Amino acid sequence: MRNKAKILLGFCLVYWSTCFSLSALPAKESLDYHLNKRYLQRAVFDWGEIGRAPVKWQKSDWFKVALISGAGLVCYWGDQKLHDWLRENKTSTSSDISQFISYLGHGGVILVGTGSGYLWGEITHNRKWRKISLLSLESWLASGFVVNLLKFLAGRERPQVNHKAQQFHPFSLKSSNHAWPSGHASSAFAVAAVIASEVDSSWVDGVVYSLASLVAFSRVYDEYHWLSDVFIGSVLGYVIGHKIATLHAEGKSPQIAWGITLSPQRTGFTLTFFF
Repeated sequence: MRNKAKILLGFCLVYWSTCFSLSALPAKESLDYHLNKRYLQRAVFDWGEIGRAPVKWQKSDWFKVALISGAGLVCYWGDQKLHDWLRENKTSTSSDISQFISYLGHGGVILVGTGSGYLWGEITHNRKWRKISLLSLESWLASGFVVNLLKFLAGRERPQVNHKAQQFHPFSLKSSNHAWPSGHASSAFAVAAVIASEVDSSWVDGVVYSLASLVAFSRVYDEYHWLSDVFIGSVLGYVIGHKIATLHAEGKSPQIAWGITLSPQRTGFTLTFFF
């Protein structure tokens, strides 16, 4: 148990040491969205804002959390029934389609997609392409950290192991015990939320959220996750992606910039207010 506690502490230390390792970008400075030190500084600020978000929640935000938690419990109660029904009604064709769709939420596919989009933006000098690609990558990384930490804490057994919905092994490092929440669903919705926020088109919104929903469902169909796993994963991905996109909305900027500068010559803390 002590070793597992050390691993949990390590997760937290890695996150917060990353947040404090670079100075925050001045809030009023415009970004051209190139993958450089200036953007990395802003990404650190964004991750810090996500980590501090619960402290700033109002009553309405806590009400939303309560509603989502309630919906998650409803899904949890239906996990076993849906799993059993899907197992009885599978076909080879639907299984092949589901496995193909599932790849859209895979980390490698997202890396290739965002990397290609960013490269295209650099070649064509298109700031919009660079922005969407970098924010999508940032959202995917942020959601991935949160999801993997929760997987470790919960240790929920995947459906394909024993087909029982109420098996938990907290602080487990085994992938077979990392069902809750779904990383694929979180990744898909994190990217979809950024694209939908940056592209002013209801048609695009419908496409990206439909694809993200199909990815989430495919994980249940393929017996990698339960319904409640993909529901919470989808919500987390959407919230994180939307938060990052909001922080980068044109004409809006954070009011406080902070950071710690570490070097052999000096160590300093900076806190800047903009008004």
